[in-house]
Amino acid sequence: MTEIEKRKRLLINAAYVALILGIFYLFVKYAMWEVFPFVVAGFVATALQKPIVLLTKKTKLKKPLASALCVAALLLLAAGAVSLIGIRLYAEIKSLFHFLVEKSKDIPATLGDAKNALLNVAAHFPKAVADALEKQINALFDRLGKDVGAGGLFGSGFSSWMTKPLSGVWSTAKQIPTAFVSLIVTIVACFFVAFDYDRIASFIKRQFKPDKRAALSASKNIMLSTLGKMARAYLTLMLITFCEMMLGLYILSWIGVYTGGYIAA
Repeated sequence: MTEIEKRKRLLINAAYVALILGIFYLFVKYAMWEVFPFVVAGFVATALQKPIVLLTKKTKLKKPLASALCVAALLLLAAGAVSLIGIRLYAEIKSLFHFLVEKSKDIPATLGDAKNALLNVAAHFPKAVADALEKQINALFDRLGKDVGAGGLFGSGFSSWMTKPLSGVWSTAKQIPTAFVSLIVTIVACFFVAFDYDRIASFIKRQFKPDKRAALSASKNIMLSTLGKMARAYLTLMLITFCEMMLGLYILSWIGVYTGGYIAA
């Protein structure tokens, strides 16, 4: 192969890669969220294939009915989990708001309680560290006391702090109708893709040569195995974090810092 042919091949390969990257960029920018519900439906249908096959063997149900039952069970579990989280989150936000309202009635006393709680924690460290922490805590609360005295909790300082969070909440609220429509499309797509999973999989495989189909199946198995391992790893990390937080809150309660629903309550 001559040098000119090598350069031509290099330029052709570079143009091909640039074209693929350009198409991928346009897809992500303009079509990603329109296709995303069907991508989720494909993952759900693929993940449910083993339970669907097991259900058809154990109950002699036809695969479309077994697919519908499995998808419905998964959706009910997801809806139940989201509902429980939402109820708990609402209760905690309501309790936190009530807590803040009560504490805002006497800001200096609240700051004093928080300061004493932090000083109490700092006192458990070695003397050199405790002295440094005490100095920093006193400086911090002195500055906070001056800010509160100048503007109050609900003064201009508080308003400036809350401007960005409130604007973010409003921006999120405006996306709720779109998210609801996407959720409905995703649910419907999960049922239809699960119904016709075999036909869809056969159609996709027919687009490849016979020698490539084995590689496609192997890639799918590797991807599902990797996602399963990632899920187990994240669940393990979440469990460890939960245990650490429970232990930390227990220690704070034991030393008298965590006496109610919130720190320094």
